[in-house]
Amino acid sequence: MRTFMWAPTRRAVLAGMAATAVVLALPGGRALAGIVMASASAAVDTLLDLVEQRMAVMPDVARHKHNTGGAVEDLPREAQVIAAVTARAKEAGIDPDLAAAFFQAQIDASKIMQNSRITAWKAAGQGKFADVPDLATSIRPTLDRLTPAMVATLKEALPALKTADATATIEARIARYAAAHPDDAAAFRRAVEPLRVLGKT
Repeated sequence: MRTFMWAPTRRAVLAGMAATAVVLALPGGRALAGIVMASASAAVDTLLDLVEQRMAVMPDVARHKHNTGGAVEDLPREAQVIAAVTARAKEAGIDPDLAAAFFQAQIDASKIMQNSRITAWKAAGQGKFADVPDLATSIRPTLDRLTPAMVATLKEALPALKTADATATIEARIARYAAAHPDDAAAFRRAVEPLRVLGKT
């Protein structure tokens, strides 16, 4: 007994292509694209919130290092963070260079905040602070919990980040942050710079 396999004719193939094109052109298709972009736009706001949350930890980092005399720059730790982020980005299907640049900006922003505070405290003769969270057991675990959330949200936000609207959103957030935290405005701008330029490329 012979088994026959159906082979589509050229006319059937063309008809299928035409039907697909009609479906994609339907209002529902546009609505779906709009939903996807709206979700990505919301992810931009969430990502900026996460940047602010990370930066909010830095005063405690600065106080800990002021108390202990520890160096602001910790290159082995920085390399560890970037390596972990790069690995996560590859798993998530994100350009690892983009993820590395984004997190390098977070590290740079944190150093700007720490250096400015420690310099001011030393000039003012500030003594040791009381009740500062421990760097190894409290502060770093908090930062480590933020990292995967930031990588995941970066992926969700990417479609919107490549638009002019996202650039405007980021500029507005920069202005708002600067008004609330004028001493850390430069640090925040550095933290979001890799995101801000995506809409200009």
